[in-house]
Amino acid sequence: MVRAIGAALVIASTSLWGVSRAFRLSARERRLRELSASLALLKGEICFRLCPMDQALSAVTARCVGPVRAFYCAVLRGMDGLGAETFASVWTEAAEKSPQLLLSPGELAALAELGASLGRYDAALQGEALDRACAFLDRCAVKAARERQDQSRLSVVLGMAAGFFAVIVLL
Repeated sequence: MVRAIGAALVIASTSLWGVSRAFRLSARERRLRELSASLALLKGEICFRLCPMDQALSAVTARCVGPVRAFYCAVLRGMDGLGAETFASVWTEAAEKSPQLLLSPGELAALAELGASLGRYDAALQGEALDRACAFLDRCAVKAARERQDQSRLSVVLGMAAGFFAVIVLL
């Protein structure tokens, strides 16, 4: 009886690992889409409403939820120290300290490049930089969707198979 319970727990735990990996892949795709949408909102605030950066960021923060909102809140908090550091460094630091965004190093680099353009040039050039970043994040979201589609089921099955294999070896 104890062996059966132990075997069930081993299989359940490894299966749970596979399921958590599948959820992480899904969350990554969702975060990329949310971040891209938030940058489109930021473009609207900067290019069409011609808001100063702090007001534009506040407006976008009010419309975002979850990790994307936390990222913008970190940028807004960091803006209190402008002068001692640049907006680009505040933006990059906020992105790097937001692991819940689930961004790859290439995506972080694209955000850092965007941060170097924001608040520095006129609205049209900032809009172009935001368009480039949105297009890049949209491509990354499509790639993440394909990855999720390909690997979600595989992760769950591998988790279960690892559990069964461990049970066979241990029994």
